[in-house]
Amino acid sequence: MNQTVNLKEWDSIMLKDIELPDNDTRDIAKALNNKGIIEIIELKGGLSISTNSYVGRIRLGVLQINMHPKINGMPLYKLLRYAYGLRELKLFNEAEHDIGNFKFFDLLIYELYVEAEDLLHRGIQKSYIKRGENLSSPRGRIDINKLCGQGGITKDTLPCNYFNRDENNILNKTLLAGLKLGLKLVLEIGLKIKLQKICFSLDENISDITLTRASLKSARNSINRLTRSYSAVIEVINILYESQGIQLEGSSKHINLRGYFFDMNVFFETLIGRLLQNCSEGYSVKDQYSLHDMFIYTSGFNPCNKT
Repeated sequence: MNQTVNLKEWDSIMLKDIELPDNDTRDIAKALNNKGIIEIIELKGGLSISTNSYVGRIRLGVLQINMHPKINGMPLYKLLRYAYGLRELKLFNEAEHDIGNFKFFDLLIYELYVEAEDLLHRGIQKSYIKRGENLSSPRGRIDINKLCGQGGITKDTLPCNYFNRDENNILNKTLLAGLKLGLKLVLEIGLKIKLQKICFSLDENISDITLTRASLKSARNSINRLTRSYSAVIEVINILYESQGIQLEGSSKHINLRGYFFDMNVFFETLIGRLLQNCSEGYSVKDQYSLHDMFIYTSGFNPCNKT
């Protein structure tokens, strides 16, 4: 029988007469413990669960664990937009989606939906993509090397290289993949229906790709002054992608969870960093700045000669 547990940040609970069903589930729980995401300990009398700064949703066997932030609804949504530099778009009626009752990840997916609708409203980016085909009516440049390689003109077509202005570029492929990821994670039914409509309209001309860190990096690197409007949507997609699994230390193994998680400490660090950048005119603010040589041994009291 399925059981759902709802916890806040820095909360704990003791579930009596509950145990993890198998060794695979225990391995996932151990990995979550080692990563500091959530502490799950099997005791003689049941299961002890303690949360920290991570929020999200994780399933372990028949146990569904929901971890909620202490800030919810519209205040959290406004902080999210500010922290990640998202545009304040006023295209949709907020009451229609009841944002005040959205969970953390539904707020992120709502922002993904808003950004995608805005891009479609303005017209999604079209790029010049190089194509090589054998054409009966030559277009672009004739591929002389290929023509010589096939022994001259042997058909009623010529090999040509040309550029075609197309929607099927890396930015739109990443957008579509991100929307489909949002469909997997979203809980709010009305929002899910709207995401499905956008995916259906994009599916006609844009091919599917598998989201990876490499593809997300490629999408970010392709953003320029003409495609700056994609920055926010790629940022949201990256957050959703990174929330799905954990990488084991010293291993290439990636554990995909039946759920997702997000570190609120990282969010508030980003929030404070942006606040300092915006409010410290004349000063330079560096995020994640490493300090060195803060502690040294007193001369004459370093028996092992450590540095």
